Amino acid sequence: MACAAAAAHPATGKRHARHQPAPGHRADLSGIVAIDNSTIAGRMLSADLEPASVASREDWFAAHNPQRRPLWVASRMAMPSWIRLSDFYGRPAYNGTAEVSIYRDENCRGRGLGHRLLQEAIERAPADGVDTSAWPLLWPPCFKH
Repeated sequence: MACAAAAAHPATGKRHARHQPAPGHRADLSGIVAIDNSTIAGRMLSADLEPASVASREDWFAAHNPQRRPLWVASRMAMPSWIRLSDFYGRPAYNGTAEVSIYRDENCRGRGLGHRLLQEAIERAPADGVDTSAWPLLWPPCFKH
């Protein structure tokens, strides 16, 4: 699938500015799962070993809290790219820390969108209760299994 021009978001009907992330909706879940599943074979971008079904990801999707641990989609593509913040570690001292996950359709990689999505997440992070002072210390994880 080629990287497509912006289309109206399936849940809201709104068009978003180029590369502008918008809150993820249930209607985005099938695209999110498809992107996730497309990364498994390469064994470099995902820790998952088996493809997931949309049904198996319902609870995971519902657990995202738009005020603290959001999941956004970049709906400029036919299959949305997505980015999320999730709890880094279950202990209270880590509440100001978040794991950032960015996934893009494989045909839309290498165009700078991931970098722009990460910048957006960093800008929004304080409103989500995340301390960004240590973010320059981040490194991209690489899974080889």
